[in-house]
This record gives sequence, C-alpha cells and structure tokens, in this order.
Amino acid sequence: MAGMAAMGCTSAAGPAPDGQAPDGWDLVLDEGFDGDTLDQDTWGTCHWWAEDGFCTLSSTGELERYGPDGVDVADGTLRLTARDEPVTTEDGDRYEYTSGMISSGRASDDAADEPRFAFTYGYAEARLRVPAGRGLWSAFWLLPVTNEPLPEIDVVEVLGDTPSTARHHFHWALEGRTESEGRDREVDDLSAGWHTFAVDWRPGRIIWLVDGEQTWELSGPAISDEPMYPVINLAVGGDWPGDPDGSTEFPATLEVDHIRVWQQP
Repeated sequence: MAGMAAMGCTSAAGPAPDGQAPDGWDLVLDEGFDGDTLDQDTWGTCHWWAEDGFCTLSSTGELERYGPDGVDVADGTLRLTARDEPVTTEDGDRYEYTSGMISSGRASDDAADEPRFAFTYGYAEARLRVPAGRGLWSAFWLLPVTNEPLPEIDVVEVLGDTPSTARHHFHWALEGRTESEGRDREVDDLSAGWHTFAVDWRPGRIIWLVDGEQTWELSGPAISDEPMYPVINLAVGGDWPGDPDGSTEFPATLEVDHIRVWQQP
C-alpha cells in the first residue's frame, strides 16, 4: 500500500494457542459487568462529543442515536440494545433508531479530562454475542485518548447480514490523509453463540484473534504507539452495512460478557 511499504506479516511469536494473554502479563482491566449497573468510573454511554448524554456517528451515515437507555447490565452481562423507535430532537434532528454503546475515553473534549481507562500496548479481548440482521453493525475498537479520529484499531466489526465474517481493520493518518488496511476472515456464525475477539498490540505489530485463533497480523512503523481506549457499540444503518429492511428484527441486542486488558509488567 502506498506510504506503508513496511506493513505486512512478520514471523514474531503470537499469544498462546488458547487465546489468553502471554504468561506473566498483568491484568489491568477486568470488567465482568457484575451487579446491575454500569461502572461509571470506567465507562460512559456515548462518545466524547455527546450532548445531554446522547450522540451519534454521522460521518458514517449511521441512523441511530446512542443514549443510556440502550445500555443495560444484569446477570453478569452488558446488553447494548437497538430499537426501532424514531426520535426527533429539539433542534429538529431525526434519528430512526436508538441504540447503546460504551466507551472508556474522555467524557468531553476538555484536554484536562482524563480518560476513564486507556493503555499503550497490551492484549485486549472482549467476549461478545452479536445480533444478526441487515443494517446491524457490531463493533469492538480502540481510539486514541487525544480525541482525534486516528489511529483506530478495529478489533472486530460484524455486519448483521454477514454474521460469519469477522472484519479487522487498522486506520492511520499519513500526510493529512487516511490510510487503511483490513482483513475479512470467514468463521462460524458469530450470531449463534458467544465468541472472544482480541488483539495483541505491541511496538510495531498487531495480531488479531478470534476464539484464540490468529486471524490477521500487521506490522510496520505506523502501528499505534499512543494511549488508546476501548469502545463497544451496536450501530444501525450507515454507508457500510446499509439500512435495515423488513427482515431485521428489533429490538436487537449486542451482549458483552467481559472486557479484559493485560500488559507486560
């Protein structure tokens, strides 16, 4: 790819075959969603640009409005639920759907705000059960604490009309433009049960894994070297997945069993 000739596979050893973090690494985030409320010291329910607790991601053409009503914790599981319930704001903006997300980044664009949780390099995983249905877009990704849009590590994205494809991406900025690398991996139907998605992020290299199996590796000087924070969301519609249709069932829920991050001592 132009501007990224050093990107490519390497022969560096990856994580253990069972998908767990390498031996001896420290567990720095262990979120099992115990109890019946979201830990607000670690998680917010919108992006940093939220207004009155609500937000969306209009740059990708999404149709949902994220808010706390789309987030529920019970029985050790986080549930992010998308509903077919149009909303019109006081400013006249209309959203055809509501949904849920969590983020451990800053609560605002104020540089004095500390991120709730962030890390540089490590092994990050989430155990998810994703919904099927056209127009549904489940994602587990990492963003920089600077509140800039790049770099971005997409641990996994699953489109509801192709739930047997795990999609991995890395996006970065180069000379004022966005560069991207991605890999689609055909796997079992991810909407049929629980699956664990992870990245092993080290200097100059990222390895992606699904259920402990390495699915992609990328290396090169553009690999992120700054603190990043996790986001998990269930988007509805957009330029990539397309709009829901009559076959899409609502409410639709992305379930999260846990999120964990390990780092080298």
